Amino acid sequence: GRKKDAQDVKKMVEEVAGKLTKFGRQSISVPAEYTNRFTEQRGKVMKQVAADIGCGVHLHLEGEHNSEHLSTRRIVFCGPPLCFQAAEDKISDLVGQYDCYRTQICKIPFELFESVRGPQDAYIRQLMEDYDVKIVFPPPQPVRRKHLMEHVGDVKVSGQVGDVEKACDELMAAVPVCREVRVPLEYYSFFAGHKSSYLDQLKEEFQVVIKVKPAEELHGIIVVIGPEDDVISCCQYIEQQVGLLAQEQNHREKLRFSMSVDVDKCYQKKLIGKKGARLRQLCSRFHIDVTMPPKDETDSTSVLLQGYEERCTHAAEEIRRMLLEMEDRTTAMVDTIPGEFHRKLIGHHGRNVRAISDRFHVDIKVPKSNTEGPIAITGGSENVEKCADHIRELATLHKKSVEEDDDQKELMKLYIYDSKKRSPSMSEVFQVDSTSKAGEHTGGSCTSSSGIGSSSSSTGFVAGDAPSSPKPPCASTGFVVSDAPWS
Repeated sequence: GRKKDAQDVKKMVEEVAGKLTKFGRQSISVPAEYTNRFTEQRGKVMKQVAADIGCGVHLHLEGEHNSEHLSTRRIVFCGPPLCFQAAEDKISDLVGQYDCYRTQICKIPFELFESVRGPQDAYIRQLMEDYDVKIVFPPPQPVRRKHLMEHVGDVKVSGQVGDVEKACDELMAAVPVCREVRVPLEYYSFFAGHKSSYLDQLKEEFQVVIKVKPAEELHGIIVVIGPEDDVISCCQYIEQQVGLLAQEQNHREKLRFSMSVDVDKCYQKKLIGKKGARLRQLCSRFHIDVTMPPKDETDSTSVLLQGYEERCTHAAEEIRRMLLEMEDRTTAMVDTIPGEFHRKLIGHHGRNVRAISDRFHVDIKVPKSNTEGPIAITGGSENVEKCADHIRELATLHKKSVEEDDDQKELMKLYIYDSKKRSPSMSEVFQVDSTSKAGEHTGGSCTSSSGIGSSSSSTGFVAGDAPSSPKPPCASTGFVVSDAPWS
């Protein structure tokens, strides 16, 4: 610029530079209760003030840090005196803000401290940074684990009035809800089973923390910790499971009902049935368990029924009815049946006789196949008569079918014999063939005088009616000895 202006600016710059190069020291008094705010987090506030002012200003706290008996503390500025006023203004503004600070206490159980803080206090640090507040947790105290949820700690939240309220609301919202579910002592082992495997499944399903308290005299206590909705759902599920366990216990008690029915030794085998079929049918029909007396106890007549009382009663009535039927059973002998019918009556692996026995509710004993002897039918008198009539009817039908088969066999034998008797030999066929050819040359007709037969009506044929070049038939195929052509 102009020479005069440049000299004036040069003097001003030299003057300011001279002031900045001078090193001074100055201090300011602050209330003692606020000194911790300047020194916390390794003097974060004072470092921030020095960075905002610049020009190499350094701040530090004068005196010992533990001088709590003093009402005020002094903060010392070291650097260019030109920047001291800006530092004093900044510190005063901070003290004014601290005067508006308030501290609010949030009561949180010691058991939930770890859940609220998060891993490595990450959640608390983020909360302090977002709302510019200070959160202090009380030190842990030795408390019996049984009363750990009942012991509450005071968490202090300090900062501006609005920020403190927001931080406290968010902090309390992050506190997990804790609820206790009382479980009857007989079902307590189901939840606190081997290595708490069932509780681990509930933790994964509902995303909650589940802890088991020591069992009391009549109940066990399960503590559920987590978000409110998840905790409510988990508690409802546990109560539902307790209800199902109670129903199952009631069901088991009802199934323990048992009663006995007297069955004579002579009827026990019939009650069991063949290979236990009748006994299995009785159990599946009434859904009960039936226990027969041991074979060693020859004098025992008690049959044990176990299950629901109503079903056992109906099964006992059914057994008594079966015993009455067994006592009234009669045996009828059907002795007019031929022995060859026995094989048809029995069927393949006894299929036919079993079907008849099931149909008429009787026992059928058939002699061995192709063995003469009566058929024994045992059961109710009416059923025995119906079954005997049915067997006689089947035998009659079988006899008719056998007779028809015999008639057909006789007819076949007669037909085969007659056809063999009337069949010509090959030499006779060719002799007839040569005679027919000779007749063609003479233009007349001739009759066969060979060994086929003397009469032309029975064995001969008219040569003029035969084809000019007949083919000799095979030995296995027949032919018609008539006026018709060869077939």
